[in-house]
Amino acid sequence: MKLEIIKPERTEKDKINSKAGRKRKYTKDVIRQIGKEMIDFMKKDGNYFLKEFAVKKGINAQRFSEFAKIDSEFRDSLQKAKDIQEVKLVRLGIDEGRNAAMVIFMLKNVAGYKDRTTLEHTGEELPEIRFMVRKGE
Repeated sequence: MKLEIIKPERTEKDKINSKAGRKRKYTKDVIRQIGKEMIDFMKKDGNYFLKEFAVKKGINAQRFSEFAKIDSEFRDSLQKAKDIQEVKLVRLGIDEGRNAAMVIFMLKNVAGYKDRTTLEHTGEELPEIRFMVRKGE
């Protein structure tokens, strides 16, 4: 009696989700095409996040910074997409009926906005303090 092991056939989904095998290699042409698609995505109504574009394309969002190091054209596209994102979020915050706190939170996280606090002194001026340093004593 002979035992035979039968392996099930791998589906396309299995091949994509498999950790084994070669990593994807992106050519400069492919990277530039992704940059153009990213700008088109950000221009569409309702699209506010670059990470959403990455998810839809099946790309890890951290790859964008790698692509930007490889190709200056992609770097320009990424910056333009970030500028579009910032403008859209600011406009979203200006619209009536929006949760301003949520928009501020988004701008802080994706566009580097920060709260600024200023301190103004209105009390009396303090007297000048002088120090005297003696050598050798």
